[in-house]
Amino acid sequence: MDSVERVFSGWPSPAADYEARALDLSALVAPRPAATFYWRARGDALSGSGVLPDSLLVVDRSLEPRLGSVVVASAGEGGFVVTRLREAAVAAPDAVWGMVTWAITRVR
Repeated sequence: MDSVERVFSGWPSPAADYEARALDLSALVAPRPAATFYWRARGDALSGSGVLPDSLLVVDRSLEPRLGSVVVASAGEGGFVVTRLREAAVAAPDAVWGMVTWAITRVR
């Protein structure tokens, strides 16, 4: 036999058309695991963008950020800051460490 088909015994369940795959959060937020890193946010400077204190930031280093993207950037002397990409940073692309793709916040 080349393949085996499934056949219902009796009437098929009406819910069979609505079966959904299990949600895989890792696949959703980190489709490129080798380029994905996680940071914990401090401060509320980007709260209007959904980055709240203690948010878990998902950062993808394989993506090319555009103006206005939320990024993790070098702040000098080994420090980093999460900020919106501005024109000045575009002129110094080495300052951008990676692009924030998700900000996951616990609801209490």
